[in-house]
Amino acid sequence: MLKFTIEDYKQDEPVLAQGAESQGCFYIIREGNVECRYGQGNELPPRTLGVGDYLGISSCLSGLRQIENAKAVTKVSLIKIVHGQYQNFIIENKRIAFKILQSLSHDMRTFNEQYAEAV
Repeated sequence: MLKFTIEDYKQDEPVLAQGAESQGCFYIIREGNVECRYGQGNELPPRTLGVGDYLGISSCLSGLRQIENAKAVTKVSLIKIVHGQYQNFIIENKRIAFKILQSLSHDMRTFNEQYAEAV
């Protein structure tokens, strides 16, 4: 049985801090919008995520530090899926699993394009 918690954030409250230790979880946005910024100096354009989007998955899966800064743009409610539960969650929610794969593929392609331009 899948266990998760709900975490609520006020507008402009930080959700994730780039470089922080992995919290061993990822989040699905249940209500509101979250702004994510990537890159050492946050030089990449911010990405605004909304209901159904997720954040923190790379750190959760890899166990490595957070790769993004994220803050609540509005009042936000997040579903927190902890590391030990994400496998069951993915198995039980194939649409979300596919969306995660699509998003990770998009992120990899964007990174590869930016890397190619830099070299």
